Amino acid sequence: TYDFQEQILLPLLIFGAYGYLEQKRWSRALILIALALLTNEFVVLLVFGFAGALIIDAYRAGELQERAPVIGTIFGMAVAVRMLAGWVTNQFSEIAGIPIWAVADPFHPYIETYRTGVSDLIGVLLANPTLISEVLAFHGEDKAVFFVLLFVPVLFLALSDEITLGTLAPFVGFAWVVAGGVHYYTFGAHYPLYLLPFIYIGAIRAANRID
Repeated sequence: TYDFQEQILLPLLIFGAYGYLEQKRWSRALILIALALLTNEFVVLLVFGFAGALIIDAYRAGELQERAPVIGTIFGMAVAVRMLAGWVTNQFSEIAGIPIWAVADPFHPYIETYRTGVSDLIGVLLANPTLISEVLAFHGEDKAVFFVLLFVPVLFLALSDEITLGTLAPFVGFAWVVAGGVHYYTFGAHYPLYLLPFIYIGAIRAANRID
């Protein structure tokens, strides 16, 4: 009742930022992306993927050199917000990182502390390659059903566009490989819904290519 979730503003901020990018009004786009980054720590992952997709889009349009400064600024802002979040967390928590209950069960035998980091989990995967299939299969049916339901409204059209694929990649990497909580890879909480603005941008872009 008394909890305001500022990420409710994400559709407005993301659609607005992309609109300004299309109009080449760089400063306004960057302001909206900066505000989007500050809504929730999970958005940083998606913005990294979004910026990567913008590189591919700029290359295909032959405008990579023109757009490079703004795309580089987006990457820089995402890194800065991530570092700022880490610093703030360390001021209020003696042990930073992901709590073990939020990590996929197949990782648990390899974790000796109450909290861990993504880099540590990647190290575990590199040392135990067979673990990749285990974490992907962990609640695999729920992940598959969620994926289908997420894209049904746009009839999978968005999956042909780099904006959607770019933002989906870090989400899948975290929610399907690292995360153990169902609220990351189902509609059990707000985290997966952060993808929706990017998915609809991708669907619009894909529809524009249809003659």
